[in-house]
Amino acid sequence: FYSSLAFVVIVILSYMDLRTTSKKLLLVFLIFFTSLVFSFNLLIDRRNDNSGYTELARSFLNGRVYLMHISKNEDYAFYNSKHYLHQGPFPALVLLPLVATFDLIGIPFYQSYFQIVLFLGTFYLIYRVAKRFGFSKEDSSYLAFAFCFASVYQSLLLISLSSFLAQIFCVFLLFLVVNEFLGRRRYFVIGVICSFVFATRFTAGLISLFFVVELVTNKEYTLRKRIVYLGQFLVPIIMVGFFLILYNYARFGNVFDFGYTKAIAPSFSEKSTSFLFNIKNIPSNFYTYFFKTLKLSFITFEIPYLQVVFPGTSFFITSPVFLHLFKLKLKNRLEKLFIFTIAIILLILLSYKFSGWIQVGPRYMLDIMPFMFILLLYSFHGLALSVRMKSLILVSSVFNFYLFLTVFLPLS
Repeated sequence: FYSSLAFVVIVILSYMDLRTTSKKLLLVFLIFFTSLVFSFNLLIDRRNDNSGYTELARSFLNGRVYLMHISKNEDYAFYNSKHYLHQGPFPALVLLPLVATFDLIGIPFYQSYFQIVLFLGTFYLIYRVAKRFGFSKEDSSYLAFAFCFASVYQSLLLISLSSFLAQIFCVFLLFLVVNEFLGRRRYFVIGVICSFVFATRFTAGLISLFFVVELVTNKEYTLRKRIVYLGQFLVPIIMVGFFLILYNYARFGNVFDFGYTKAIAPSFSEKSTSFLFNIKNIPSNFYTYFFKTLKLSFITFEIPYLQVVFPGTSFFITSPVFLHLFKLKLKNRLEKLFIFTIAIILLILLSYKFSGWIQVGPRYMLDIMPFMFILLLYSFHGLALSVRMKSLILVSSVFNFYLFLTVFLPLS
């Protein structure tokens, strides 16, 4: 049914004149996919009990760092007969007042509520970034829609697992820091936001390299200003880093143990947990990230349909709008710094022992996608989005939802 629906939508869009209907189409698609985000998070989350960060916040309120209640759908670190959430703790700290308030009045709080808020905030921040680059309101809306629904980001929005929520929170924070950098450029504020990213996902926090190199190489500042701004930027990161090593020690008795080697998910139990990062993992992960395609299956009495092969398909299949990056000309210093930062983090991600759990596309790419999005904006060279590009964005969103259903619907 869903493959037939996707085919019909593609055929209809190919014959429509998007030059006169693009605004209406975008509105319809935006309403449809936003309703999906609300419905999946408000309805399915209750049934699946995805409550890792909610329970961690509740543990903090009771003076604990381990979890009293666990969900069968979440992944945990297991140590000394106790379960721990090995994702970064910052989202739980944000949820503290909400969980406390809901517990006080006797109403269950679901972390999916927070996920919806993050989605709305991220869409607005992306829209603002695109506007800063001179795109029209319509094109800026299309670009925000492209990131949220015509990319690997879509499938994470629809399921509020704690590992997914951590990445969605990082995307929100990274676009927040991008807006600050493109606007007032207060390095202390940028440092605070980056420290929050570190406390959510360490690999995403490595985005801080960009700001360090940018400050050191920026000839517009005097040496004194560089030192002052660098200090303002690094102080909050160092403070949060100190908090994280205390948090690790309280959980595992080791300041450098974040709990990932103690994860009990099948992906970790099937492999050696001695080394999380190894250059030997790069070739296989690179293939999975960028070249792995879909499987065409033929089932008796059913039409052919495409399937995602574990652990996911290529980034460019789920996020084809980013193929426009190959038109980037790298004319200014910031573009080169973005490329440098992305390359360093991507190399680390590719050396990781696993490319992700069950997923549509390589979700770890979200650690660098906000910076890739900035390069994407540069790649348009100030030109308006073409009809072809808008069509690609809309069709890709439908196709990604189809892939999402083929992966996650059988698991529900």
